[in-house]
Amino acid sequence: MALMFPIVRTGAFNDKDFMIRLLIGCLQHKAAPDLGFYFSAVPADHVAGAIVAISSQREALDQTFHLANSKPRTWREIMQMAQSSGFEVPVFRQYSRCRENHTHTCALGRRRQDVATFRRC
Repeated sequence: MALMFPIVRTGAFNDKDFMIRLLIGCLQHKAAPDLGFYFSAVPADHVAGAIVAISSQREALDQTFHLANSKPRTWREIMQMAQSSGFEVPVFRQYSRCRENHTHTCALGRRRQDVATFRRC
């Protein structure tokens, strides 16, 4: 799955993007489902720079370009990166356990915005 990540310099991102919302939701709720797919994430400013560079080349006319990360990461690797950055976000193989953890987080008074697949407390 190709994905544009936040801008490197500013951290700005599209808050309506499903995958970004899923990532934020998992971090906020301190629980993540075990998803079996890869991310080919590229920062938005890198994509913009590549578009400018490609569009200035005459030989690029009528060509198709795919901008993707050459080293895609699994969902589990993304969650491990979050954990190594200090986020408490266990990955649950069973959705019911993920949901239980989310419900426990809400019971502690940590009400969060409804994001991705999680329901409001």
